[in-house]
Amino acid sequence: MIEPIMYFGIGFLVAALFGLVVVPLVHGRAVRLTMRRLEAATPLSMAEIHADKDQLRAEFAMSTRRLEMSVEQLKNKTTSQFAEIGKKSDSINRLKIELGEKTATIFSLEARDKTLRDQLRATEDEIAAKTTVMHEAERTLSDKEAELAKLVGALDERSSVADAQKVEIVALKTQVADEYSESCLEGARRALADHDNPLRLNFFATAMRILFEHMMDTLAPNDEVARTAWFKPDQKSGKPTRSQRIVYAIQGGLSESFVTQDLQVDPHPLRKRLLEAFDECSTRVHEREHNVIAEPSKQDAVAEAILAAYASLFDAIRDCRAAVVEPIVETLDEAAVDALLSETILEVDELATHHYIQEVYVDNTKVHTIGPDTITYRSTGSLDVILQFGSNSDIRNDMGAEIAQSFPFVCDIQVSLSEPWNLEWAEPRYGVDVSKWRDAMRPDDFEPDEIDD
Repeated sequence: MIEPIMYFGIGFLVAALFGLVVVPLVHGRAVRLTMRRLEAATPLSMAEIHADKDQLRAEFAMSTRRLEMSVEQLKNKTTSQFAEIGKKSDSINRLKIELGEKTATIFSLEARDKTLRDQLRATEDEIAAKTTVMHEAERTLSDKEAELAKLVGALDERSSVADAQKVEIVALKTQVADEYSESCLEGARRALADHDNPLRLNFFATAMRILFEHMMDTLAPNDEVARTAWFKPDQKSGKPTRSQRIVYAIQGGLSESFVTQDLQVDPHPLRKRLLEAFDECSTRVHEREHNVIAEPSKQDAVAEAILAAYASLFDAIRDCRAAVVEPIVETLDEAAVDALLSETILEVDELATHHYIQEVYVDNTKVHTIGPDTITYRSTGSLDVILQFGSNSDIRNDMGAEIAQSFPFVCDIQVSLSEPWNLEWAEPRYGVDVSKWRDAMRPDDFEPDEIDD
């Protein structure tokens, strides 16, 4: 600690010694320079003093002239500025006038703006109110559209159901036996088509019940059912039951064992279904207020079930007859051809001097009827013949003629139900339709009354 202090003291003393040496030298130089400056500034003679005065006067005169010129310039500048200020004052006055006008315009515009703002506010309030009404209308419209879509969907569904019902009724029309059955089906169709009628199902059921009773009278008369081997009279009435008549419409007098085992046809499920459909029709015919079906979809469901049951009846009749004829169809065709070839066909023989059978075409063979004790098969087709007019010698001498002609024929073969597939003792009965030939050969002036006379 002492050593640094000693070094510092020594250094300070050395610096002081150097300062004492240098300061007198610096002071002497400063004195010399100051003397030289004073000597240069002080004149040495009167001439120099006068010269200096003249120079000062000249400089003063020049500065005065420059000042005067500056004053003149300032005056000119001031004059031009005053002129410019006058112009600007006019402009200012004009601008003040314009400002006043614009201020008035601004006030009027502000008043107008306020009015417009009030109108805008009122319009916005009105728009808000109308928007609320519009939203309510849109919601109402949306609800109506949803309801309309629902109604359209229901209408489409009802239309598709109506179309399906119409198709089913048209299909039934092609299978019924007479015009009265067709009129019953037409009445049923019109009843279903009247969607505004709450009792459409009742009218439909009435028409279908009438059709069922007519079909039973046509397809299964009581006396024919009573003659079958399987008939068992009803204990109360002694007549065939409705169930037995349905079975007869399907299989005729064929035995149950033959139908179920040999033909593989079971009429019992269909019989139950038809009886339920008939009972449903009877219920709707005698319906009372408490059990009326008014909902269209339920009405359509009931009508669909009834139509399906009726269609099943015709399907069962067709299937049963197809199963009966299928094993012997070729034999029946051959029997029909043999019957036409083995005997003279009187209908054709009356048309010409001679005739020759060229070909027999069997187009269709089916079960025509199934009675209580017999079954009748029917074959239909065409008979190609050569009609010879004149003797053989006339033909050779070009005095006769031969004409090729085709006639439709029908051939019925009736056999016992005890052996429905045994054709050994069956005697075919046939007929050839030559009416078109006779009509073509009849003179134009032919009058039917002339024959009667």
